[in-house]
Amino acid sequence: MHPLFIHIFTHAGLSWFYKNVAPQVTADNTKGKAWITTLACSIVTSVASIGPVLQAVVTARDAGQMLYGSSNDTSDFYAHFFLSYLAHDMYYMYYKIYPGGYSIQSWIHHIAYMGVLLLTLKYKITGLVLLTFPVEISTIPLSIGYIWPKQRRVVLTATLFFMVRIVYHAWVLWLLVKTRRQSPIPSPILPVFCFAAWSMHIYWFSRIIQYIYKQKQHRNQNNN
Repeated sequence: MHPLFIHIFTHAGLSWFYKNVAPQVTADNTKGKAWITTLACSIVTSVASIGPVLQAVVTARDAGQMLYGSSNDTSDFYAHFFLSYLAHDMYYMYYKIYPGGYSIQSWIHHIAYMGVLLLTLKYKITGLVLLTFPVEISTIPLSIGYIWPKQRRVVLTATLFFMVRIVYHAWVLWLLVKTRRQSPIPSPILPVFCFAAWSMHIYWFSRIIQYIYKQKQHRNQNNN
């Protein structure tokens, strides 16, 4: 499929989902409206990553082949899909949900990921995109917590967040640095973008831990 059609269909589909499905699911929860599209996207990308990640880990001769030698039409499709999702998310978060108040951390995170996606598309290494998709697993319980606050599971979210967005992401980042001479990209810009996103993950994880600590203090005060 031509990339233009992928972007058009993705934007159209997410916009329809946001306007028609989200209000029925989230009712009066304004923030939840945006997170419903995030939940849908995180489920799609998490499922899409399972096969490619297992195949790359099992069959790759070395880290360089695992990162740069597994691109195909499917990985190209998901790279364009996720690029459109990030642009869509930035637009709706900034103009619809938090007018003028979208956090700088979110801008850095999304722009860094968009930079990674554009580089993988330019240098035809989109297989790397599928290898990074497992970080979206933690977004599933996070999104559910925003959409349905009574179903929020902070400890589960924090655990998954640490496993995939801190540890797994650090492993991918280390492989990018380790195989930089094998990379078709002549500059170290790809690890830089990945490091920027990873830094935001560390910051957000610290916020989650702070939230858990404050909740524990609040419960202790109520018990006393």
